[in-house]
Amino acid sequence: MTSPEMARRCRKERNRRGLSQREVAKRLDVTIQAVSKAENYTARDGMDRFRVKVLEELTGRDVRGPLWEVEEESG
Repeated sequence: MTSPEMARRCRKERNRRGLSQREVAKRLDVTIQAVSKAENYTARDGMDRFRVKVLEELTGRDVRGPLWEVEEESG
């Protein structure tokens, strides 16, 4: 999954669960700005590890590796 795709997925998963950026930030003990930055990709922003953390928190699953990408394509 590319960085822009991960950013879009972060927002999609948060919205799917009806959570605000503030609620996600509180769950992860980070700032709202960090969550916003994770959802709004900019070139070389260095947020990929954090995006993985957000996605894992929201989905409750390990999101790294090829299985995530295959599942995403089919689901």
